[in-house]
Amino acid sequence: MTIYPNIADTNCGFGGWVWAVQIAAIPGNSKNWTSGRWVALQVPGGQYIRIVANVNCAYWWNRKGGTYKVVQGSIASAKANTSYWF
Repeated sequence: MTIYPNIADTNCGFGGWVWAVQIAAIPGNSKNWTSGRWVALQVPGGQYIRIVANVNCAYWWNRKGGTYKVVQGSIASAKANTSYWF
C-alpha cells in the first residue's frame, strides 16, 4: 500500500525550509533525493513502520539547499493513501 510521509519545515530550524528529501520506510521501500517535502512510499499494511529521512534544508540567506538534517519517526499502524507529518 502507499503512504505519503511529509517532512515539516520546522525540522530545518529558524528561517529554513525543506529543499529535498531522501526517505526510507522500514519495512518498505525508499526514495532517493526528491525535490520538495514528501514522497510516495510502498509499505506493508497495518504494521509498525519506521521512517528515516535525510533532509536537505535551504535558508533565506542562501536560497538553496546545502544543510542536511536527519529526521526519524514511526507509524504505529499504517493506513493506505494517508499522509503522515514528521
